[in-house]
Amino acid sequence: MMTTQEKKTVERMKSALLLHLGNYCYSQSVDEKTGKNVDALLAIGALSPEDAAFIKGGGVKFYGFNSSLFWSPTPVLELESTTCRLVGTSAGSILEMRR
Repeated sequence: MMTTQEKKTVERMKSALLLHLGNYCYSQSVDEKTGKNVDALLAIGALSPEDAAFIKGGGVKFYGFNSSLFWSPTPVLELESTTCRLVGTSAGSILEMRR
């Protein structure tokens, strides 16, 4: 069972992946170079300021985002806590691996 903090983290990851990056991809594309830079994604409106701060703020590994891989389970974000590892994919899913 997830802790309250883990649930909040999952919601923030979903926000970044589904609400912002996912919605952006329906009308625009993100090239590989832009997709590897959180500030560039923020500048083009693919991420909200809150999502960019979450990604840049400690503990989140950002692997990059490429809109051509949107429907594939390619890892985009990863966060490890003391109880689990959360991986957000380009398809918008959050994978939870318990320790």
